[in-house]
Amino acid sequence: MNKLILLTGLIVLCFWTACDDEEPSPSCITLEQNANWITESFKTLYDIQFPANYEGIGMVGFEGNFFAKNRTDSLVYFSYNYCAPLYCEDFGDLLADPVPASIEVISTGGGLLLSQVVEFCDDTNEIFAILYHDTAITSTGRLYIKQGNDFLEALSINYDQSTQQEVEDIIKTISEN
Repeated sequence: MNKLILLTGLIVLCFWTACDDEEPSPSCITLEQNANWITESFKTLYDIQFPANYEGIGMVGFEGNFFAKNRTDSLVYFSYNYCAPLYCEDFGDLLADPVPASIEVISTGGGLLLSQVVEFCDDTNEIFAILYHDTAITSTGRLYIKQGNDFLEALSINYDQSTQQEVEDIIKTISEN
């Protein structure tokens, strides 16, 4: 009987220790700069990098910021515009807590489910940003960046599915300025 109690205790301890480690997923992409790309302002406290084949106004604003950048062949479009009648904010809506497995966004045809998730981690392995996207040929994505303890909407992305890796490579260049 004592052996059974000891064995049960060891099993419970193993499960408890395994569940206690809340590490980022092994697929978390580490943020890193690209020495060959152009750095520009992304938000008040952040920069982002793009390859040379991107154009657009980038971050502009008088009473708050908005942002637009696209690939010259129009396969990728990055933007944010979180504006009220008198002022624009750098960030949009708050992501639910706990972080959902998918989100629904409004599109021209109604609701659109973004069920694919890509996490981006800083150099301490903390999740810095979460990209939700779909798998359509012309994909839609929403990027959320951690602000304090919350994730806030930071960017809308529309892109050809063939450019998924490039989109992720651009996102991973976001850095504090």
